[in-house]
Amino acid sequence: FIKPTISYQTVQYGSIDNGKIHKGIIVREEVVYNSEVTGNIHYVVGEGQNVKKNGEVSIIIDNNITNDLKENLREIDETLYEVQEKRIEVSDYQQYIYELETEMNNLINTFYNTSNMTTIYEFRRSIDKLLEDRINIYAEDNSKFPTLHEDRQNLVNQLQVYQTPIVSNEAGIVSYKIDGLESLNKDISYNLYENILMNEREPKKSGAEAIVDSPIFKIITDYTWQVVSYLDTQEADKFRLGKTYSLSIKEESDETILKAKVIEKIQEGDKIKLVLKLDEYLSNFLSSRVINFSLGNTKASGLKIPLKSLVEKNILRVPREFLVINGNQYGVLKAEKENFVPIDIQINGTDYVYILQDITDKDSIQLNDTIISQEGESFKVNEVDTIQGVYVINSRYADFKKVKILLTNEDYAILSNDSETALKEMDQIISNPKGIDENQLLKNMDIQNE
Repeated sequence: FIKPTISYQTVQYGSIDNGKIHKGIIVREEVVYNSEVTGNIHYVVGEGQNVKKNGEVSIIIDNNITNDLKENLREIDETLYEVQEKRIEVSDYQQYIYELETEMNNLINTFYNTSNMTTIYEFRRSIDKLLEDRINIYAEDNSKFPTLHEDRQNLVNQLQVYQTPIVSNEAGIVSYKIDGLESLNKDISYNLYENILMNEREPKKSGAEAIVDSPIFKIITDYTWQVVSYLDTQEADKFRLGKTYSLSIKEESDETILKAKVIEKIQEGDKIKLVLKLDEYLSNFLSSRVINFSLGNTKASGLKIPLKSLVEKNILRVPREFLVINGNQYGVLKAEKENFVPIDIQINGTDYVYILQDITDKDSIQLNDTIISQEGESFKVNEVDTIQGVYVINSRYADFKKVKILLTNEDYAILSNDSETALKEMDQIISNPKGIDENQLLKNMDIQNE
């Protein structure tokens, strides 16, 4: 008798990352707005914020004409402010001014505690509005300087003539980052796809100056967006039309996980065109046109074992009502002699259990055997399936333990962390199980630590 030589490993936690990085082009429903005049831009809505239909997005001001007017208005407002502040204690509008100042302090405190780039524009607008309201209250009291009030109103009217509001004809998300590719749709050809990748450009952000007929902002009118990519046929075969997958967008050290549905899969030459539809995180990628992404469940962590340690076993389906307990051992009654036969249950179902088939033991339950229940009913074992597992050698013999595989690479597998995997960390498993039988004694093996 020649002892088989086996090697073993201790089961540890690990991870696998099979993520293949692809290039994709983002397509959105985008409408670009050009400036109607030349002048300085005053932004009303911030980057990534929503605007309603016919809402004001920005104002273009002709500073060459309005600078003198604004200076005159500032001088009048300062005069009004100084005079009215001195007599506020006895004025009829004392309570209104107090309420405005309280609201302003609350706004400042709120912004200080929760400030971010998406709220700074809203904060500025709110403060400007409160300051304007206070000056307007002062200006309405023209009992001391009636001509000053009239002069102020004339200046305000003149300033409005030289301010051009730019409104959005559609409701949507505002972005000031424009790359000239806003007219793209999902019908991108492979040649155009390659050209965009080769000539990747950074979007230009609108500055402080607007030039007539030049872009100043865009409106994204749909919260769903697409990613268009071209993959090798072998890689694209992993993804089915109409199915949803995890999509991981990688930007430097950041990674965002989204859900993407394959809405188009078209063969073009030796490439497959994939169009992926997304409906989340649109605002996070307003400045992006080309992205690096991986698709599918490409990463997993858990118990990590070598692929060569896996073995397959046949399992037989048996009705639960036919199970018999003898001491601490589950078994069934074989019809031929009505004798008790021990079984090894691998899968516990509500109505059926699945037991290991040991073809080396003729006394065990085999395919097409008939078993009987304690009530005298009979059942023919005629359904067989397979199960994957490993041999554990924690004790004196090789004990088969089932496993469920989440992800594999060329050499290793990551296992599920649930009842489908009977393996535990620190278990010792045979890494070259060829020729090893279930319950084979360790003393009949030549064991080597791998």
